[in-house]
Amino acid sequence: MARGKRHHTVTRALVGGFALANKVTARSRSGREFLTSPVNATIVSDFYSFKGGACPDDAVERWLAADVESPFAQLLPALRSEENPSPLDRAVIVRFIATAVVRTRTARAYLSQIDTHISPMVVLQTIAAWAPDRVDVTVFDYGTR
Repeated sequence: MARGKRHHTVTRALVGGFALANKVTARSRSGREFLTSPVNATIVSDFYSFKGGACPDDAVERWLAADVESPFAQLLPALRSEENPSPLDRAVIVRFIATAVVRTRTARAYLSQIDTHISPMVVLQTIAAWAPDRVDVTVFDYGTR
């Protein structure tokens, strides 16, 4: 499967709810306003990719699309018509809101720091657990002095 680099920081279903004729008004960092489609709005290249793997991947973007955005998008018509959500629907809404909190540049910066500094330790510990006779993790300096 081809890897997607175009990661959405705001779900397309949510942005699409504000669209007129499949267009929304977007604003560039310079302040210039322009029309774009929900598919092209709030895109950041490789926003959810981390260095921990051998190469960037879109596992987080795919998980968000399948397990968070899609269930929430199915609820949007009922929510817009002011129907009370069921307890199961409330869980979907809570998951959507919780993930929206981390879909920001600030949260991404924190996660990048974790990826840069903790991932190597986790990888080494995992390798050591699989092959304890071949790897001595005590010889590695994790930079925690």
